[in-house]
Amino acid sequence: MIIYQAKEKIINLGLTLVSKLLIWLALLAVLAVLIYTNNINQVRAEIYYMKALRAFKASNCQSLMDNMFKTIELSPSSGYYQKSYLYLLLNCFPLVDKKTQIAMRDNLLERFTLANGEEPYGALINQARAYSLFGFYLDKAYYLEADKIFNDLILTYPYLTTAYEDLGKQKIMQEDYRAAIEVFKRAIEILPSLDHPDLNRPHRQKIEAVALYLYQGLGQAYFKIKNYDLALDYYKKALQLDPYRASLYKNMADIYYVQSMLDQAIVLNKRGLMLNPTDYNWPLSLSLLYRDKKELSYAKAYLDQAIKLAPENLELKKYYEELNK
Repeated sequence: MIIYQAKEKIINLGLTLVSKLLIWLALLAVLAVLIYTNNINQVRAEIYYMKALRAFKASNCQSLMDNMFKTIELSPSSGYYQKSYLYLLLNCFPLVDKKTQIAMRDNLLERFTLANGEEPYGALINQARAYSLFGFYLDKAYYLEADKIFNDLILTYPYLTTAYEDLGKQKIMQEDYRAAIEVFKRAIEILPSLDHPDLNRPHRQKIEAVALYLYQGLGQAYFKIKNYDLALDYYKKALQLDPYRASLYKNMADIYYVQSMLDQAIVLNKRGLMLNPTDYNWPLSLSLLYRDKKELSYAKAYLDQAIKLAPENLELKKYYEELNK
């Protein structure tokens, strides 16, 4: 048998040392351009992101959306910007008109479709929160989508309270107060005891923050079904965790007001005013309470205080005219 051995064919480009050097320089130049472009885009993305945050702080939702779109366009692979985009849009959603809400919804739904399969806990929570907002502002049918995600998360992660908190909040939005009470109580049952000896300070603070939210939610739900005693009990429990939470004093004052216990309501509103002396709503509430008590001198004094805090408020001006007739 005759075996033929194939010879290896070597192609010699005949490149000189200068040519090789030029090729390497060209490759390095391309790499440098890519790195430069990527870095420049990242810097530009961060600039637009900072503009978006300033717009959010100023409640300028249109500017927020415009800048976040540019941010993500320049840095599409950034998970941080994607999460921030969703968070900021959800918080801005109640502040825009219905046409803008519809556009935001369509954009978010498209993003949910693109992210299908990427389902960590946080992403699913935000998706369910979005459906809750769509249900409240656009179409109640979205509540069912949110319900499914929240309940699936509770089933899969029974000791994480976030889904309980958000589901309870949604039930209050739906005016299903008894369902909200059930969900909040289930969440309280799984909270670690604050008396545990091995609990460190940061962990304790996190548990207290969750408990405060749940107690306040229970107070709101019981108030809506006119069980004022239980509503007060839960507000007082929340107040023990944070005596500087001004909204709790307003919650309790409202209970006393509907029970015609005006003096108690006045005391609580005064505490709220001490905590928030620049918020005109507190002196306004005190003015209204003193008006109901027929103590007009106090009513006018507190109204004057409210007007000083919000001199352009048309409702305050109208009330001033009514009170001084």
